[in-house]
Amino acid sequence: MKRLRIISLVLFVVVMCTAMYGQSWVQGWTPFDNFNQEFLSPTKWLQTPACPYWTQELECVREIQFGQLRLAVRNYGDPNSNVGVQNGNSALYFSNPAAIDGFMSTVVIRRTSATACVANMGAFANAQAILAGSFFNNGTYDVWAFLTMGHDPSMDKGFVWANLLLQRQPGGSQDSVDLGGFYVGETVIAELEWDKLNHRFFARLVRTKTGEVFQQFLPYTDSDTAPPSAPQRLLGVSSYPPNCVGVRTWAGTEATFDNVMIKK
Repeated sequence: MKRLRIISLVLFVVVMCTAMYGQSWVQGWTPFDNFNQEFLSPTKWLQTPACPYWTQELECVREIQFGQLRLAVRNYGDPNSNVGVQNGNSALYFSNPAAIDGFMSTVVIRRTSATACVANMGAFANAQAILAGSFFNNGTYDVWAFLTMGHDPSMDKGFVWANLLLQRQPGGSQDSVDLGGFYVGETVIAELEWDKLNHRFFARLVRTKTGEVFQQFLPYTDSDTAPPSAPQRLLGVSSYPPNCVGVRTWAGTEATFDNVMIKK
């Protein structure tokens, strides 16, 4: 019954968005995984460690639970430094990323929190759920796009803000644009797409309860003809607690993903 309700909800939103934005919204999208099985499929997803960056992590989860992908991570800041942050994440990677130009998923952030450090306010403490990928190399850097759904200590409890972010890695510049906000426990449909023809990225977020839709384009001027050094597409959760001398700062996120669709 729960599975039928979720599918019906997604179909309703697809119909609603098609009416609002035209048939092009659904053209080219293919169902990929609804996690309606006991274990993750090795033909659809890379067999990689769930948490490749073991930095002060104590909890890390990647599993199918109740017909949904459940990801969770929690880690701590370094109590011997007042500089920088720690990086923790749990992620699931598509097995054939180079063939995927866009992907979407229903997302529910079950909980998210991050603590700040007064002595290290230059560090951005946050915790987030993400859709992300490395799409091309501009001749110097691999160019990544992220749809981030994050919380930081300046926000009200339970509030989440979404952004479309472009990063040139490692160590290059970045660009971003705001999408909008929602709350822990809400079901949203998150979409990230590379529009190579028009040299831009696109993100859309649908609040299924209210019908509110946020969407943004993020253009770039980088050369996009070369593949990235390591093509990746992923669903994930990340946490960035600040380092803080004598204080145990922490950050963590738990989220579920379902009804994944792809565009090639």
